[in-house]
Amino acid sequence: MRPHVHECLRALGASGRFRLAIWTSGQLANTTPTVELLEQEAGVSFDRVLTRDDTQRASFAGAKPWDTIKPLAAVGFKDLSSVVMVDASPHKARAEERANFLFVPPWSPPEPTDGVFAALTQPLLDLADVPDVREHTANLARIAFNAVGENPPILAAEKAPSPAAAEAHQATARQTSASRGE
Repeated sequence: MRPHVHECLRALGASGRFRLAIWTSGQLANTTPTVELLEQEAGVSFDRVLTRDDTQRASFAGAKPWDTIKPLAAVGFKDLSSVVMVDASPHKARAEERANFLFVPPWSPPEPTDGVFAALTQPLLDLADVPDVREHTANLARIAFNAVGENPPILAAEKAPSPAAAEAHQATARQTSASRGE
């Protein structure tokens, strides 16, 4: 698991001010052992475990048949002013919910020096006292990317891009990946 994720979850859970959920694009049967291990090692219990069954098929230009989005309101998160979704995949956000997503750099094990969650723990705890978390996710993304010496590709709390702008960004990302042979 990503370094420091256990400590971050433990701090959020111990504060008593957050409801924790986990959302993976994997199937429940494949996810359950990892979720149970994470709960045990972090000393938390997730209020909800959402899986691929809770996603929707992505409809952006160039989406593959297996590409999905994680629609927060559609799965019952009603007060989006208090919801932060931490994800490394910007294309997983619906355009109108992009400000709820805290985009973090992708991680590939073994990178034991990754400090993203160590850098995010206190700023996430500080969100307990803000009226609308969406006003802060872009700053948290900067913290996350700075922890690994990168700049965030998308500033989540800024005005959500139009669908055309989002598609143009995704097309550019795909072209960049294709030119690198990814």
